[in-house]
Formats: sequence, C-alpha cells, structure tokens
Amino acid sequence: MTAVFVFGHDRGHFYRPGHHDWLSSHGLALAANFSPDHAFLMFERRTLDPEMDYGYVPKNGFPPGAFALTALAIAPFDGLSSQILAARMLMVLFFAAAAVVAWLSLRRLFDPWAALAAVLLSCSSWYALYYSDMIFNDVPSLFGVLLAFHGIVVFVQEGRFRQLVVKSCAALLLGWQVYALLLPFIVFGAVDVLRRRAPWGSLREAGRAAAAVLCGRHVTLGVVTLLFGMLVLGLNFANEYRAFGGEVLWTEVPTFHRMLWRFGLKPEAAYVAYTDRLAWWPYLQQQAASIGGMSLPFPVAGRASQSSVWLMAVGAGACVASLIAVRRRPVRREPCCCRSATACRG
Repeated sequence: MTAVFVFGHDRGHFYRPGHHDWLSSHGLALAANFSPDHAFLMFERRTLDPEMDYGYVPKNGFPPGAFALTALAIAPFDGLSSQILAARMLMVLFFAAAAVVAWLSLRRLFDPWAALAAVLLSCSSWYALYYSDMIFNDVPSLFGVLLAFHGIVVFVQEGRFRQLVVKSCAALLLGWQVYALLLPFIVFGAVDVLRRRAPWGSLREAGRAAAAVLCGRHVTLGVVTLLFGMLVLGLNFANEYRAFGGEVLWTEVPTFHRMLWRFGLKPEAAYVAYTDRLAWWPYLQQQAASIGGMSLPFPVAGRASQSSVWLMAVGAGACVASLIAVRRRPVRREPCCCRSATACRG
C-alpha cells in the first residue's frame, strides 16, 4: 500500500490486464459520467441514432457514493493519466481507512497487538493487494462493511444505536454488501431477545416477547436500513427511467432486469455459466479458500490455487479460531443504570 503512494507517480495507466483493469476502466467511466451534465446517471457509454437522439447503456444499480467520490477526485484533472492516478490513490485511501477501522473494531474484541497482527496479515494477503487500487466500488464497499461492523461492535458493547444506524446508512451509500453483515446481526439479535424472554407462561407473555422483538432495536435497524436502501435504489431507478425519456415500460429499464437476475427470477438459461458457483458446496469451498487466502501473506497464499484443499482447511480453521476467540473474550458494557439486577438483565 505504501509502495503505491511512494512509487505510484508512474502508474497513471492500467497495468494489470484482466479482471482488475477491465473493472478499473469500467468504474472510471461510470465515475466520469456521473456529473450534472448527465443528470448524475451512471452509464458506461452513450450512443447517437440517425435521428440524433441519444441512447444510454446504464449501469445504475450501484449505490452512488463511491462513484461520486471518484468523480470529485478526478474532477481537477484533464488528462486521462492523471485521472487514473487520482482514482487509484482514492482507492488506496479507502483501503487504508478500512484497515484502520478494522483495527479499531478488533482491538475491542481481542488484545490490541493481536488485532494489529490480524489486520496487517489480512492487508498483505493476495486478495487485498489485488483489489487495493482497483477503481470500482469494491474497496469502498470493504470500508463500508467494516464501518458498519465497527458500529455493531460499539452498539453491543456500549449501546450506541444512533451511531450504528448512521454508520450503516453511510456504508450503504458505498455498496449493497453491507446487507450481508446486517442481516445475520438483525436475525440473531432478534432471536436472542426471544431467548432471553423465554419461557413464555401464557399467550400474553408470548405476545409481549413478540412485541419486544418487533419494537426492538434490531428490527428497527433492519427497517431503517431497508427503507434507506430502497430510497437510494428508487432514486437511481427513477433517474434511469428519465434517461430513456419515459418512453419505455418501467419493466424494460435495464436495472430492473438486473434486479430480476440477482433475485434468481430470470429464465434458467441466464444462469448456465454460473451453475457451479450457485451450488452450495462449491460456493462454501470457494469461500473457505478465499478466507484462507486472506489469512495468509501473499508469498504463501499467492502461489496457491483456489481449489487447494490446504487453503480451504486454513480458511475453515481461521473461522473456528475466530469464533472461539470472540466467545472467550468478555464483552465490555457501560455501567448499568437500572435499580435492580433483574431489570438490567432484561
């Protein structure tokens, strides 16, 4: 990461052929087009038909935060080389900020030196070094997920709910991946509320337990973040519909079809290329290998294949070790202001 800052003066170009540079050029195009001149529509190219009417190829389903910040970063520069360098430096800053937020969270759960070692190890992994300067919303999304995670840790330890809501909504402006973190937290938190109120001796007590869940902070967090995400996506969708002049059905807007695809509602032929990835066992194997790759420094994991059995074993072992370490670590809480121990436990 430091090397990119120090020696990045000659990196004003795309230098990693393949996935990295394809997405970088794609993301830079979306950011460059995200401007008042195009009513803040994210699109990869614009066409002109014989009747002199413009047409768009939009990619407007992403939250606009990362692309808006990238547009601000490249705005002072006219040359493409300078814009590429400025955008890459922004991604590296997001990566550095993600590492800092990760450490601030882990130091609350583990020994500070162990937390620092874990962060440095993760940031030196093959995945981190590959994505750290890729011009898209992947690294900003990583920062967003870790920001929301920090909000969760502070909420569990100190009960700061407003901070959690603000951090979660801010994170959603950078990427939808935050929902993958919020969903299990909300579900397990609601189940924990029910567990602490059991057993229910009567129907009335069961109703009170259900009301406590529905009116509790976990469900409130879920409702607020869901409505906020729907608002952001709705504005994107309306802007895309406007770009087509309102001359097409809303079901023909490209973002709508991408939503159907991601929810698995398209015909089976649309998923043929992803058959292996959508099966549970290959998916879990790939995730275990990815965690293993992020748990080892680049010289070790960078030479291994994702199908490597030992890399999967390292990933599974890292998950188990993390759960055991968190389970043994006492949770710090603010002093209870309740008058009775019974009320405090409730």
